[in-house]
Amino acid sequence: MKKALENKRGNSYVWLCVVVLIASMLFSVLFLYIGLTSQVAAQKRDVQALLDGYVSSYAVDAFEGLKHGTDYADYLDRQTFEDGVCPALGFADETQETYEYPNGACTMTRPEVTVSFNNGYGATIRYQVILPVRWNGITFADLTIPVTVSSFYKAK
Repeated sequence: MKKALENKRGNSYVWLCVVVLIASMLFSVLFLYIGLTSQVAAQKRDVQALLDGYVSSYAVDAFEGLKHGTDYADYLDRQTFEDGVCPALGFADETQETYEYPNGACTMTRPEVTVSFNNGYGATIRYQVILPVRWNGITFADLTIPVTVSSFYKAK
């Protein structure tokens, strides 16, 4: 390849064009990958913040119940806690299966919620992010990525 590029007869420009074309294709795929991973990271960070906010608001409500004399164990209702996770993440009702992310970059499927009340309380959600793979303004495919997010508060 080096010998072909150093050729003085003028036919090395073809090889140079091929090298530049391959390099530009690799950079294009690299930039597409970086964009998709940053979208997934931003979406996961936002969902983590929403889940932490929900668990925190539940903690505040439990603490208010304690201040008013309600027994801590009586105040923690597993079903109420589990039923409130999906609405806190933006799902309006039980029939809504997907949630369009506000910036339109991805779609979130309805999460599978696992609640834990062992030595505290919290939730683990598993869902899928569906990202459209776009290049040059054309959508080629949808990439589905499984995501798991957890938030847990330990009882002191």
